[in-house]
Amino acid sequence: MTESSASIAAVARCCSRPSLWNSLPVDVLYLIRDALHEWDGPSQAKAKLSVPRVEDFLPPESFTSRQHPLCALSSTCRTLRSICLPSLFRHVFINGDVETPFPPSQIWQYIHRLHYYRSWMGWDDRPEHARCLFAMPALREVHYYGKGTHDVVTDNLDLSLAAPALDALYLKNIHLTNEGVSTIRPVVPLRIFCMYFLYRFRDLATISGAELEDENQRIEAVTDDSRLSMEEMVLPGEATRSSFLSRSPWPNLRILVLCGGSPTLDVPFAGILLAMPGLESLTLSVAPREGTAPVVVCPPGTVLPLDLRNLRHFAVAFPTDTDEIFTHLSSALRTLALRDMPRYYVRKLWLLRNETSQLRAYAAPILSYRSLARIFEALDGEHLERLEVVVREDDTEAETLARVAFRCPNLRFFELHRYRSDPNEWQGLSVVPVGHIAQCLSSFHSLETLRVQLDFPLGHAAFNPDRNLAGWDEWDCFIHDQAQTIVDSLPWLRNIAILCADRSGSTSWRTWTVQREEGSGATPKLGDSDITHVEEVWM
Repeated sequence: MTESSASIAAVARCCSRPSLWNSLPVDVLYLIRDALHEWDGPSQAKAKLSVPRVEDFLPPESFTSRQHPLCALSSTCRTLRSICLPSLFRHVFINGDVETPFPPSQIWQYIHRLHYYRSWMGWDDRPEHARCLFAMPALREVHYYGKGTHDVVTDNLDLSLAAPALDALYLKNIHLTNEGVSTIRPVVPLRIFCMYFLYRFRDLATISGAELEDENQRIEAVTDDSRLSMEEMVLPGEATRSSFLSRSPWPNLRILVLCGGSPTLDVPFAGILLAMPGLESLTLSVAPREGTAPVVVCPPGTVLPLDLRNLRHFAVAFPTDTDEIFTHLSSALRTLALRDMPRYYVRKLWLLRNETSQLRAYAAPILSYRSLARIFEALDGEHLERLEVVVREDDTEAETLARVAFRCPNLRFFELHRYRSDPNEWQGLSVVPVGHIAQCLSSFHSLETLRVQLDFPLGHAAFNPDRNLAGWDEWDCFIHDQAQTIVDSLPWLRNIAILCADRSGSTSWRTWTVQREEGSGATPKLGDSDITHVEEVWM
């Protein structure tokens, strides 16, 4: 039992003696409340790391709601009830689909964070719900969820923007429209504006160009007056114009994430960086349409006084080795991701099951090892701690990985997604030369954690519901053997993970901790599988 749970249990034992509480001074009751109040809202599935991955900027897959530790205390007497009320109702969940979703108006004054779920966004009862939010003077943070699973859910934000003190708005699975707008912009400037979408590329095919332009106009209207206060933005790339972001400064913006389709580059992208001098994290997780080029931040010949001394995290999907952004990255950079969008292993699975998938409309120009080497000729990675690379094999693999290791002497975490040059999914598992890959990775002497996606042919490696128990046992042994092969070449590792199918039907990171015993070498000890669908559903 933890110290906190023990305290709560002690409170519960005292609940049957209200006379004890009534005899205590109010100041003491406040101290008791503060000692128990260690709860800060719904627990999230993951914590952001000091050196983050791209997925750390995405919402958790779910929230786990638990009883507030002050519930027992608040039920003992009226005095304690009034003392606990502000904490008990600081965070509230609202199901907008029910007839009377909001709690009694007496507690509205205490609500700071609101999670509002809705499976459809009709205009019939929105004014009534908006009046409720308008009457919440302390409401600063709104999480607005569209629960639709097949249809695109649209909203004009009149409801969310009704909160008079709102400064952080999170929109999840909601496409914006100008239809019926009565509240053009927030009452006070926003500090955070984030838009996320489940299964983005499935829905993009159902949205017309006119609707995306409509969404772009709504985004710009909502955020334009918040340039001086905005600290974090997550935007849909396909509904974003570079001219808007670069038109005037965002002096306090620390985090910018573009996800989905490529943005409209009506002015050079580098102008955005000039308008965001305090940027600490930049994620360009956008996919180009088939037949179009990936986003290039600084095309060859770009002459701009870029100052990226504050940038600690940079992620870009389908980078090009001619992008001069890599010459501008400073020694402040701690994490770099040269990746894909959406995840290529997810793309392969979807196309294997459905050859007419909408994903075919988007290109996947994965970086080659040869191009990766050219990037690291320009990049100063001396202080880099975390690196993620998505690459396709070629004959420069050993040389390139040795170069990367040399340029990144302090790397602690490396995630490598290595794809075969031959896309045949019915070759044998031995087509992936794990021993050779492990030898190539042995140049990374500073590594503590290694995660690898080795692209075993899906004809044998994908989840198969017909695989019997013996077949799964054989698969588990095979994957464990690959982990041992890697550890044999990198015995200094603390942790290793391999992305692979598991018995539940998921694609998950199978993780091991590396144990060392005198005279027996390094041995991977299997831990829990990291079964996360964050990459699959949000990317």
